[in-house]
Amino acid sequence: NVWSADDVRDARWKHGSDAMQSSTLNWYFLFPKGIYEDDSVLGVAVDASTIALFSDSIDDATSIFNPRISAEDIENSVMVHEFGHLLGLVNLVYTSPADHEDSEHPGHSNNEDSVMYWAVETVTISAWFSGDLPTEFDQDDLNDLAGMKSGELTTTDQLWRP
Repeated sequence: NVWSADDVRDARWKHGSDAMQSSTLNWYFLFPKGIYEDDSVLGVAVDASTIALFSDSIDDATSIFNPRISAEDIENSVMVHEFGHLLGLVNLVYTSPADHEDSEHPGHSNNEDSVMYWAVETVTISAWFSGDLPTEFDQDDLNDLAGMKSGELTTTDQLWRP
């Protein structure tokens, strides 16, 4: 199966009511068989409530780069990355006071050591060669989350949709 963002949204709708119309926070994590339409993508956040991790792509990625990295390691890194998008990182629902967004990959960190680095969700991540996948938010991400929690950083008027 080849999945598009609309396919992921449609699959989510089959499993729950509209998370955007509820006063209850609902997040949906889907693990579909198959690949994303851009076959280099391992996971995707399709809106503010839904992510998909493509198990076939993740399984294939384990043998491409470093045999010491398991599918579970890759899945963990990609899941934390996509979870960061659900939280609005990086500059998806706010404007950060720190200049840490990659200008060539909006919504992603320019720090290769951050789990929000753009390559974490693709098979092109150079860290796979060393066997050291990022799994944590960097200090800029943590500062932005603290700013959102405190109200110091306010959301933009745009509806979050990558």
